[in-house]
Amino acid sequence: MSAPEGPPGGEDDAADTQMFRAFVERNEEAPPKAVGVPFRVVTLGIGLLVLAGIVWLLLR
Repeated sequence: MSAPEGPPGGEDDAADTQMFRAFVERNEEAPPKAVGVPFRVVTLGIGLLVLAGIVWLLLR
């Protein structure tokens, strides 16, 4: 009877290391930023509106 491969938690740290090495070996530039400043401002505004709505409902 042989011991199971990998850590007992089921996560494989070697897989993460392999993915990282594969990314580095390709010598590609970093992927472009997907989130720009306008998107962040709009998201912040929506979040503040939702928060204000929740506070307003709680204080009613």
